Amino acid sequence: MANLRDRLRSVDRADMTLVVVLLLVYALTLWFHLDDRQENLPPLVRIGTSEESGISATPDPQAPKPEVPVQSRPDAGSEPEPSISRDITPARDEVPLPPGADDAGSLYEQSDMVQAPPETPASTQAGGPDGDLAISGRVLDRSGAPIAGITVVARAYNLFDRDSRRLIPVKGYQRETTSGYDGKYAFEQLADGEYRLNTVATKTYPKTQISVRAGVDFADIILTGQLELRVHGVITRVDGDPLESVRVSPVVLEAPAVFSNKAGRYAFKVKVRDTFSSLTVRASKSGYEEQELKLEIASPEADDLELDIVMQAEEDSSLAQVRGVVRGTGTEMVSSLIVRLSSAKKRKSYQAVTDEQGRFEIRGVQQGDDYMLSINAPPAYKDYFRRDIRIAQSRVTLNIELEALDTGTLRGQMINLYGTPVSNYTMLLKTRETSFYSQRLIGDGAGYFEVENAPAGELLLRTESTPYYTIGGIMLSSGGTLTVPVVLDWGYDEIRGRIVDEGGLPVAVPNISLTWSHQQDGLQSTSRRTTAADESGNFHFTQLGPGVHRLTINVEGYKSMTLDHDVSLQGSALEVTLFPDD
Repeated sequence: MANLRDRLRSVDRADMTLVVVLLLVYALTLWFHLDDRQENLPPLVRIGTSEESGISATPDPQAPKPEVPVQSRPDAGSEPEPSISRDITPARDEVPLPPGADDAGSLYEQSDMVQAPPETPASTQAGGPDGDLAISGRVLDRSGAPIAGITVVARAYNLFDRDSRRLIPVKGYQRETTSGYDGKYAFEQLADGEYRLNTVATKTYPKTQISVRAGVDFADIILTGQLELRVHGVITRVDGDPLESVRVSPVVLEAPAVFSNKAGRYAFKVKVRDTFSSLTVRASKSGYEEQELKLEIASPEADDLELDIVMQAEEDSSLAQVRGVVRGTGTEMVSSLIVRLSSAKKRKSYQAVTDEQGRFEIRGVQQGDDYMLSINAPPAYKDYFRRDIRIAQSRVTLNIELEALDTGTLRGQMINLYGTPVSNYTMLLKTRETSFYSQRLIGDGAGYFEVENAPAGELLLRTESTPYYTIGGIMLSSGGTLTVPVVLDWGYDEIRGRIVDEGGLPVAVPNISLTWSHQQDGLQSTSRRTTAADESGNFHFTQLGPGVHRLTINVEGYKSMTLDHDVSLQGSALEVTLFPDD
């Protein structure tokens, strides 16, 4: 019996050993087999569980590749869709939507997964507070066609701080977006304030800039085409000898300066708007009189322009030196003031800064008889202007005495035509005469404002951004207090219109003006808004106050059209028919 047990145990051990060996061999074979299959899969796709993903572990090479599904949020309680991960993320290229696509989306984004188009163009923020306002509009060319893919940058320069109830100048707060296939762009969640919108220049369109108040949704940006000009020539002295190292550059336009070579030759390329008819070129060199010359652009095809320049040495010219002293009341000398001297005839402008003793000096001034000297005075003084100054000798001395500023207190309330308060609105207080005085004021929640030490005399209120408001006829006496109603064209009305020709076909208009005016108690309130009609003739204005608005349309090839429209009586829909300009 014992021998039988021993034999059975030996058999069991042998069998178990054999089973284990067979299992190990099977496992190794299976491992190598699966590894070969994994190597035969496409290089960018790894599959977790073939049954879950719905993709065969041994795909038929002749079978069509499955489409990548649109990613969406799973329904509650449903099993999550299997994901397909990629080792390499391809570069993202923005592709405009085809015509007729849903207006809710602006751009499709091509990536490793197909995404549904966003409802508004994507935007980024480079610092700054959020708010509950928006700015939107369209980017169009002069024919009214939408322009897709244009980068639009919004930079805030004055923001309203609700806690301190002050306007705060800001820098570095900007957002960026891109126009969609229909030319539309939008900035959302903006803080209350004023913004400068500019487009980023492209090969086809130069940079364009507009100023807009947050909350405006008709801020259309009209782009014009551009020309690339090559300007070249020879720079010589009066005796005809070539002049080297003369700095040459176009005035105003963003183009680098160049310098003439030993032979006096120079050349530069510059891009200008195709609506420009001339280009001003400036040439300067130490020891020589600066030159500014206007170069006519005969036609868009004339892209190669030649301009020779003759430089006159300062010792050979009749340049003058202008000096003087700026005093305040009594014997007070006023320092750190900018003294500006300019001539319209000579198209020259010079400036200097007063020192601690109030002295200033300007050298190299061309002789002339129409110079104007101006000073932006400190708050205690009136701005200084002196016209028709004659510079006819080598040295001129001008002694200036500033006048004390007469002041008063200005109060008021910003309302619309129905008397409804316009809250938290900002405006600039200016003097009616030419002046550098500029004081920002802001209404409270009920539209009330107060400015102490406002300049006595005729004043006006205006805005720097669209919609443009001007309130004139404000007369403040010295030492007095004046309370005025400031009536603004602001509300919830709108005009949505279409412009057609006499045959009913749409007409694109690059500039449509909408104005409004109101007189009350000797005060004149005006407003101005501008927009454009697209290639379908459509345009719109929003946030209008009550009353009659005047629409002015000027477009090449058609007669000028002016008409008055009262939304409360005639409704918000409007169609305008233009007739040929015979």
